[in-house]
Amino acid sequence: MNIVTTSIIPTIPEQIVLGELTIQEFAPDSSPFIDKAFLGQVTNRQRRKEYITSRVLFSELTQKVFGGEKEVYLGKEPLGKPFFEVNGKRNYVSFTHSKSKVFCAISESLDVGLDCERSDRIVHNEVVKRILSTQEWKVLGEEDPITLWTIKEAAVKSLGTGLRTNLKEIELSKESSGQYRIKINSERKMRGVCFKYQDHHVSLAW
Repeated sequence: MNIVTTSIIPTIPEQIVLGELTIQEFAPDSSPFIDKAFLGQVTNRQRRKEYITSRVLFSELTQKVFGGEKEVYLGKEPLGKPFFEVNGKRNYVSFTHSKSKVFCAISESLDVGLDCERSDRIVHNEVVKRILSTQEWKVLGEEDPITLWTIKEAAVKSLGTGLRTNLKEIELSKESSGQYRIKINSERKMRGVCFKYQDHHVSLAW
């Protein structure tokens, strides 16, 4: 496991701890946070590896942050958004993966969303136009499509609404390189960052 810290990426808030782990063939009992019933329904080998690796990463991350003496519970809200509790106190967690890596972000105070894509993925302008408002396209049309896509996906994960949220309802405005302000339906406000880590674009929203 590697910890991605503010010393590596200065734009990551100190309240968020981000870790990454290469997807690999772990045993099904490699983490106490593996839902055996859920895993039994997953027949795709790659999907199984992604899921198990994500729970191994979460185990290592929480142990590093909270120590091995704390009671940690990993659960899901009704719409599927994950959360975790440490000795009964609610905390925030978000997972994302590519074909080669899993990332996990945890925070005690910030409701974090996380998304990633390999930097060599091609996102066509037609796709970007579908997720940007007319005003956003005028201002951000020349930005890296992967950045715009992952920032909006990270915001959706923070909201916990999944496909119920139209990405055009999430409005981005750029503050500086890799840093964004996010508005949802002109009401809720969030912050977001996108950075390159090894061969991935990684975005956080909170």
